[in-house]
Amino acid sequence: MIVKTRAIVLREIRYRDQSKICTLFTREYGLQSVIVKGGRNPKSKLAGRFIAGTILDIVLYRKTTREIQLVSDGNLL
Repeated sequence: MIVKTRAIVLREIRYRDQSKICTLFTREYGLQSVIVKGGRNPKSKLAGRFIAGTILDIVLYRKTTREIQLVSDGNLL
């Protein structure tokens, strides 16, 4: 299911060469762990957006059976 929501980035962890795993807090879904593919690549559109303490409008692919959700877009407020 594709979900659009507002989130606060609480922390970020490096994952492999180009990605990040972030912990977000959303009003609708509470605490969520998400993967931001290409989040550490300087050429990526998501590179500087997922930093601890930022507030974002995000689009994510949410499945209840997964522990880590996938983020497809994020815009700063």
